[in-house]
Order: sequence, then structure tokens, then C-alpha cells
Amino acid sequence: MHSQSNKERALRLRLKGHSYNEIERELTIPKSTLRAWLRDTVLSDMAHARLMARMKSGSLVLIKRNKMQTHFARQRAHQIRTLAANRVHELGKKDLLLVGAVLYWAEGYKRIKVRHGREITSHAISFVNSDADMIRTFTRFLIEILHIERSNIRLIMRLYPH
Repeated sequence: MHSQSNKERALRLRLKGHSYNEIERELTIPKSTLRAWLRDTVLSDMAHARLMARMKSGSLVLIKRNKMQTHFARQRAHQIRTLAANRVHELGKKDLLLVGAVLYWAEGYKRIKVRHGREITSHAISFVNSDADMIRTFTRFLIEILHIERSNIRLIMRLYPH
């Protein structure tokens, strides 16, 4: 009998336009049970309008929260990049070797060249990236770790209209 009265109360709330979440909070009945009980319920225009208004206001809250999260994520990313850029200048030889190797691994041009059917094992080191700090760090790696003369380092830029 008790569950029947809960079922009736749930139906009354639903017919007034209450959401499953609201009914669950008020009656402490799982949403899965509410869905089973109320799946064939036809809502009036007024009840439907209440649900739509509630969903719209909830969506606006979510959009605002997502914008704030995006803002905070951008702030954190900026702080991390700034900290990392400052620390790159402090790198010792061992760290610079590791960072340079990883940059080359991630952004270096490594396609094997073949001439006359033979692999060419000595060719220019190429690094492709648009981030000025990465280019500076990689250049530092070339000079300080690989002992490449600054005059032997060439920059080739590709600029696109977009």
C-alpha cells in the first residue's frame, strides 16, 4: 500500500511538471523506478512548459559554468606555459639533451631519404613548429648539445594567407 501511495504522489508531481530529479529528491524513489511508473504519462501543456523552462534554466547554468571552466583552464594553461618557459632557460646540459631529443622525436622531420636506391644516413636536421619558445629551445639544443654553429642553422618559414 505504501508504494502505491508513493506511486500516486509521484504521478501527481509529474502531472504538475516536476522532473524525475525533483520527484526523486522529494520522495527518495530511484529514477529508474519513476521511469517505469511514469513512462506512459501524458503531460499537459502547462506541465510540459514547466519542464522546458526548468531545462532551459539548467542549460543556462551549465553553459555559464562551462564558460567559467574554460576561462580557468586557459588561465591554468597560461600559468603552466609561463612557468615552463621560464624553467627552460634554467635547463642544465643533461635536461637540455632530454628536452631536445623529445622535441625532435615529437616535431622533427625523420623521413629516411633514398638516393639511387640507397638510404642517405647523413642529412639535415629539420624541426617544424610554429611556437617561438619551442624553436628557441630546439635551437639552443642544436648549439649547446650538438655543437652546431649558429651560422649553420637556417630558418625557413612558410607563411599561409590564413
